Amino acid sequence: MDKLSTTIEDYLSLMYVLERDNEPVVGVHLAELLGVTPPTVTNTLKRMSRDGLIVMDKKGTRLTKTGRESARTVQEVLPFNQTVTLKIEGKVVTLGFASASYVFFQVSD
Repeated sequence: MDKLSTTIEDYLSLMYVLERDNEPVVGVHLAELLGVTPPTVTNTLKRMSRDGLIVMDKKGTRLTKTGRESARTVQEVLPFNQTVTLKIEGKVVTLGFASASYVFFQVSD
């Protein structure tokens, strides 16, 4: 597979963490966490599906084997690219370290 864009790497990393934490991958939720619009998420997910990184069907959106392997590679190459997603009192809280100097904190319903 060709070099992935930073955008695709961000989506893969976030989806990997959500799947790991048994959280559903929902477009609106991705938009909130990534700070983009829902149509942007839709277009990116369609591209990822076309490229064999994810599957979108009635069961939901999830990483394929190739997508999971790519996400693991992103995690290994970018050791600070770590997130922790917690559900506290019905709210999803995501703590992330995108780099040594960039920390983000996201709270959503």
